[in-house]
Amino acid sequence: MRIATWNCYRGSCLERAADLAPLGPDIAVLQECARPESPRTEGRYAWFGVNARHGVGIVARSPYQVTAGPLNSTLDHSAYPAIVSGPTRFHILAIWALRRPSYVRAILDALDAYAGFLRATPSVVVGDFNCFAHWRGAAPSKNHAELARRLSQDFHLVSAYHNAPGYDPDVPERPTHFWQWSERNPFHIDYCFVPADWKDFIRSVHVGPFSEQHWRSDHRPLVVDIGLPGSIVAVSSRRDR
Repeated sequence: MRIATWNCYRGSCLERAADLAPLGPDIAVLQECARPESPRTEGRYAWFGVNARHGVGIVARSPYQVTAGPLNSTLDHSAYPAIVSGPTRFHILAIWALRRPSYVRAILDALDAYAGFLRATPSVVVGDFNCFAHWRGAAPSKNHAELARRLSQDFHLVSAYHNAPGYDPDVPERPTHFWQWSERNPFHIDYCFVPADWKDFIRSVHVGPFSEQHWRSDHRPLVVDIGLPGSIVAVSSRRDR
């Protein structure tokens, strides 16, 4: 299974998913994309947002399907629930963090709002967090430390990037975002958190370099390959019961 997340910087959800198609994602999570204008194809995509030009889309490739999950009325931004079915069934909380009141606090609020949804079945929290924790070196802020703690301890999730084969904590993270479109302003702010039970099945995590200008975005896609056997879903589901 291959999951990709990408802040695509405008454009139709399905058109920008087509731009990602050469990377072969089974599930593509897109931020800042426009609502599709084409007739809805059942199970192909879910789109969220109040502004038709800037929202969050989740696009599935056969044999996977995606449907919108139950929206929490107390939170109208930054996180959106979806249900993925197919060879592996799991929940997704798609993130496009807004500064309301801060990027990290918005995600923490989303974890509160969607705690039951995340605990109901194996879940993935993925997207543009618009923030970065100091996974190495200097101590993170209190909010970042709380976010890392909650994802790990409360929801049993791990960062795919930081648990991929060959990851070296002494090597700076490959940037997923180039602020103001500049190679001199690199940040790793896009993440894919997966169930800890999946950690040993992470095959690779890829982030494209700044030189890949064809993406027409100040972000680069983060692509996660996970070789899940079917039995892992049952194992993960039992854990939360």
